[in-house]
Amino acid sequence: AGTHHPVHSCQDFTGEFAVGTIERRCDYAMSKSEMCHKLEFQLNCPETCNLCNLERGSISNEEELEKADQSLNIDYARSLSVTRDGTACTGSAPDCCNGLTNACNLRINEMLFAAMHNANNDESHWNSNHQMPLENALHNGFRAFYLDVCICNNQIVFCHGNCYWAGTQDPKEVFENVVAFLSSHPSELVIFNFEMAHGDPTPQKLWNLMRQIDGMRQKSYVHPGGSWPELGTLLQNGQQIISFKHNGNNCLN
Repeated sequence: AGTHHPVHSCQDFTGEFAVGTIERRCDYAMSKSEMCHKLEFQLNCPETCNLCNLERGSISNEEELEKADQSLNIDYARSLSVTRDGTACTGSAPDCCNGLTNACNLRINEMLFAAMHNANNDESHWNSNHQMPLENALHNGFRAFYLDVCICNNQIVFCHGNCYWAGTQDPKEVFENVVAFLSSHPSELVIFNFEMAHGDPTPQKLWNLMRQIDGMRQKSYVHPGGSWPELGTLLQNGQQIISFKHNGNNCLN
């Protein structure tokens, strides 16, 4: 027994798999519906958890397609299977996207991204979350970064909750390094998730800083609403950065 991920993205695994320290089977989720909130059940039991009952390619009506995009069910098992079924590659879109041959035709909201929380908080600060800097993680395959934004001494900085607890980092340095990486790796896309944390930072103040970085504005994708584009389409358009925020003012302020 042990954790097993089925080869076919819409096929339940018939044996036992590990959920923490306990061995489970898919039939357990049939009587305990809350089990399907757990990733191991989603990976091993896509049929039982009703995660692969919608196929994007078979939906022609735009309204129904948008409803599908908003549903947790949209081809979810397929997106979970990308990293285990895809072939590693080093080319460019539309043949290679974020290192995989079968990621280019996935929409952004159909994908999972390896992410770092408190990504700026490495061992150069006390009480660190990570041993190595964010840039090392970027080179090692991480493609999403959670960053706390503070205003300290009237300057926007990356922090860990506040200006004092665990050190700060200059966003310009981070952005310049990320843009340099993306310029030399045109088939890669990264996601930022900014938490407006301390000192009343706003998305507008952060964006004013971001667009000072050569290439940052040109590489940033602005989502107009509706269906998300495919990864390959973004990369072919040179759009390699998607930014989200939480807490604080809305994105217009």
